[in-house]
Amino acid sequence: MGTHDGEGVVATAYEHNTGSYTETTSSAYSDKRTSKCRDPIFALLFVINVVGIIATASAYGKKAFDDDDDIQSTVDDFNTADIKAYVYMTLGCSGGAVVVTMAMFAIMMCIPQFLIKLAVFFNILCCAAIVFLAIITNQIVFAIIAGVILLISICWAFCVWSRIPFATANLVTACKAVLDNCSVILLSYIFVLISVGFTGVFAVAFSGVYEDKKNCSSSNCSNGMNGGIYALFILSYFFYQEVIKNTIHVIIGGTVGTWWFLPEEGKGCCSSGVLGSMKRALTTSFGSICFGSLLVAIIQTLKQLARNAREQGGSMALLACIAECILGCLESLLQYFNKWAFIYVGLYGFSYLESGKKVIELFKARGWDTIIADELISMALTMLSVLCGLISGAFGLFLEDQTSWFDDIDNSQLISMLIGLIVGLVLCMILMSTIASSVNAVIGKFQSSFFFYLRIF
Repeated sequence: MGTHDGEGVVATAYEHNTGSYTETTSSAYSDKRTSKCRDPIFALLFVINVVGIIATASAYGKKAFDDDDDIQSTVDDFNTADIKAYVYMTLGCSGGAVVVTMAMFAIMMCIPQFLIKLAVFFNILCCAAIVFLAIITNQIVFAIIAGVILLISICWAFCVWSRIPFATANLVTACKAVLDNCSVILLSYIFVLISVGFTGVFAVAFSGVYEDKKNCSSSNCSNGMNGGIYALFILSYFFYQEVIKNTIHVIIGGTVGTWWFLPEEGKGCCSSGVLGSMKRALTTSFGSICFGSLLVAIIQTLKQLARNAREQGGSMALLACIAECILGCLESLLQYFNKWAFIYVGLYGFSYLESGKKVIELFKARGWDTIIADELISMALTMLSVLCGLISGAFGLFLEDQTSWFDDIDNSQLISMLIGLIVGLVLCMILMSTIASSVNAVIGKFQSSFFFYLRIF
């Protein structure tokens, strides 16, 4: 990184083996992202899933609101002034959180290497704080376990310290790509709103079917929904949520690829790079997104069923606990694998299986470099999200003190702080997830193409 020590270094296409710049034409890169539809059967399954949930909500939705006594009593507990107070506080905290989030982005662009180093120390301090709390509360066994984790964290920091400049270069490059194509941030927020909207539709459908299948007698009611219907509902919900999350991930990956090779198309608020990437993600590559998302959704559904069996107790509780643990590990591994596979889907338009092969090749060639850089950057982004949430929580307290919105509400300070904390965390984490996807695309592009970082901005 030269004398710049990783600060302000941005990636460029550089042939690492020959030492000469490579000319990548529009046709050369576009040819890699073919117009052929990949894995279309899984896109069809997703469409059937969405249509099925909407149809179920339409058919059974009225039953979800038939027993409206509880709903009415809940509404009666809130008067109009209370509702307005919560709305005003949420909007006020949202405005403050947006300002703080943008400030965090600017700080990250100015001192990226310092933030990554600070995140490493922050991780160690958090572990040390847990050890201290365990000791003063006389939780000796927990203190020993936390102490071992603290020692591991310290050793890990020493081992990865020399990799921080490389992680810094990836982070700065990813931020520059997002800044040049800022509409991907707006798309991230839009996709989150779509996800929330579908959650509402799903809740209506599920509640309606539950009420329809409920068996009631003169004394009580019992759940009449069989396990098969319940499992299908859970699978449907997880499937949709995974598709939404992975679609924006693919869009960002494709946008970064265009920005990297075709800068004339990859700059601007609504650049052709963003629009083209979104078009491919929602058409030719959508089947691949649904393929990988369905695999994760199946594991998540099985884990949820195992958790339900464990909570019910009985002779199978221990086996259900073991199954839940194993499925949780499989879910984490597949989630991490998909994060990189979908980058290749976005960059080159590969099918899901083809992208999986590329990910395996990537980790065989440069596995630890990739994992360490990704982990270091993730720690920095998480730290900034937490900091943004805390500042927004403090801003909520400020609004509570300076306004009369919560004068008639009990525990107003606690509620205001929690609203600010949650709003700040959510808004900042959406932005940081956008940057994280961009980082994955930069790392994937660099590692798979043997490009290095030479241009200074």
